[in-house]
Amino acid sequence: MSLWPFATAPDVLSKALALSEALRAGPPATPRPPSVSPYAVDFGILGVGVFALGATRTLVPGIFMDATATRRAGAVVPISEAPLAISVLIAIFGTNLGWLDGVYAWHLVPPELQLAPPAQVNPGSLLSKPQSGTLGTCVLWGTNYGVLTAGHVGDSLASAYDAAGAYVGDVVFTRDPANHRQQTRADVALISLAPDVPRPPRTAGAATLTGPSAVEVRSSAGSTTTSVIGKTSWFHFPAYAADYEDLYLTAGAVTQVGDSGSAVFLAGSTQVVGHVIGASPG
Repeated sequence: MSLWPFATAPDVLSKALALSEALRAGPPATPRPPSVSPYAVDFGILGVGVFALGATRTLVPGIFMDATATRRAGAVVPISEAPLAISVLIAIFGTNLGWLDGVYAWHLVPPELQLAPPAQVNPGSLLSKPQSGTLGTCVLWGTNYGVLTAGHVGDSLASAYDAAGAYVGDVVFTRDPANHRQQTRADVALISLAPDVPRPPRTAGAATLTGPSAVEVRSSAGSTTTSVIGKTSWFHFPAYAADYEDLYLTAGAVTQVGDSGSAVFLAGSTQVVGHVIGASPG
């Protein structure tokens, strides 16, 4: 779970990492093991990371609050103006919190996975089974050829079918936090393509974002450009009691149900940043 090199300023990075670990483990006297959800999740904190603040896009360390608990959806305030977060931090660090100057709280509506209901085929989606979603970028391993998608789309080691019901290949690997609770992890599945399935274009490898960046989300509806403005070391999705690691945050929601697994590229390139997991209406 790394925020480097998205954030490189020592003060920002050190505060974000300290908060991430402390809010995951909880009070030193009774630390919570990594095998269960982060301590702070019990108190309305969704995640910890960094994000770009205001028109200057200055990166700041931040705590992401559950707006359904705080009733302040969309508000971004200094941490001193987030009493729920302060009470949790006092329980961990005590009352000497002067070092938190420059830390912000972002009140978000909890995100949901961009997954269409299993009985529904989202028009234009490339994948209908095991779950409705979208095929992402191509990958090679050894002599095998396949594509990535979200783990909650390929949530079982089963055959995969496109929106027309045609056989695509087999899910050979999956990690799905929503179905493997109490462990923070990536959300990814690998589909080995059948020999007669046309190969998607190869990419230029992985992109490493070093701060706010323009990206392209390539879903079944086409290509949409948006801005990545933040990154979290961990993030909790309350609706699924699931914890995810290393998530990028965009400036606004640009996806819809059925877009889970859609590839995200560095804008103007074929370098892969990741794929779509979920979205928050706030």
